[in-house]
Formats: sequence, structure tokens, C-alpha cells
Amino acid sequence: EQAIKNNSQLKYKEKGSRFVYDVFIEDDWGKIVLEFDLEVVAIQGKELGIQRKRTKGSAWHYKRCCEDIIGQL
Repeated sequence: EQAIKNNSQLKYKEKGSRFVYDVFIEDDWGKIVLEFDLEVVAIQGKELGIQRKRTKGSAWHYKRCCEDIIGQL
């Protein structure tokens, strides 16, 4: 959550659960240019992972945003 909050370009809203986020980037006119879901999931025991899914926008932009977020964890 902190990694998303630290990035000034990203906006997000929680989706039902505390561990699911709808993350998006808007252009200067308020149009969403990239949107994806991030979910914190339990893998085994106490280990956690991040499941992500791009719902709108370019694959390259999505890849860069996910790299930035994961790099901040």
C-alpha cells in the first residue's frame, strides 16, 4: 500500500477488500490512460505475493509501473 501511495502519478481505490486495489493513471484532462488491479495474496503460510492484472492501457506502461511499485517493496 505504501509503495502505491509514494508514487505521485498513481491513484487508487480499494475494491471491497483491504488487500485489493484498482490502480490508475490519468492524463492531464482526467482520462484514464492505464488501469490495473493489484491484490496482495497469501502464497504459503506467512509468505505474501502480489497478483496483478492490466485492465486498460499499454503493456509497456503497465510493465514500467509494476516494476516501480515492486522495486519500492
